[in-house]
Amino acid sequence: RHREMLLFPLTKPDYVDYDWTLNLTSNISPTMKLQINGLIGKQYTIEHNWAPGWYPRWPNDIVNVAAPGLQSMFADWTFSLTDIGHKSVSAKLTHTLSTKAFYEISLEHFRRDYHTRPTRARDTETLYEILPGYYRDENPFGYEPTTTTGLIVGEDSHASKARDFTVASATTFKADYINQINFNNLVKAGVELTYNDLNFDYGVIQSLTGGKAYGSRVQFDVQPLRAAVYIQDKLETKGFTMNAGLRL
Repeated sequence: RHREMLLFPLTKPDYVDYDWTLNLTSNISPTMKLQINGLIGKQYTIEHNWAPGWYPRWPNDIVNVAAPGLQSMFADWTFSLTDIGHKSVSAKLTHTLSTKAFYEISLEHFRRDYHTRPTRARDTETLYEILPGYYRDENPFGYEPTTTTGLIVGEDSHASKARDFTVASATTFKADYINQINFNNLVKAGVELTYNDLNFDYGVIQSLTGGKAYGSRVQFDVQPLRAAVYIQDKLETKGFTMNAGLRL
């Protein structure tokens, strides 16, 4: 787990990420070995309103996004909260057939998901007497897309505009065969299949719509499949080494 305080607090005061990993190895027989790996983690950050995919974190980023006005420095809803999760699980089986040949079979699944949304809603019911006879709600704290003028955040402020609910995953199967046929030739052959499930849904909220309508939005759900097959020979002699093969 890693926590890094921002130059000064914005919508979040910090950047946080964590990872859990698990690695298991088993010699299930004298000639077979199984490896299983798992990974799960998440990042907690913020996303800029006008630049999708930009997550201000470094001091120079913070200065640039806060320079335009007091709102960025003192309001806790200027940017959108973003959680980026990732998960991975894989297994690989290695089987030694002889002193010259073995094969490997592996299967891996990787997933990444995004959750970009406004921070908590503003409490507009409770009023505070800031000066004698001068009452205001908790502005500049809390998300309110149709905010009224406050001490720091003005009317119809352009904030918390980024949205992202993308989920993307890839599942890959690989099989490789290696054989040292003789002193001069090492032959390799294999296949690979990758299935992607890409569900993209991200965009920017249109200002002055009460946080309900998108000014720009990308949405598509596709499942591409990629396949490959290859064979190659590593030819070694006293004078040179040559790798020749074919991949489709």
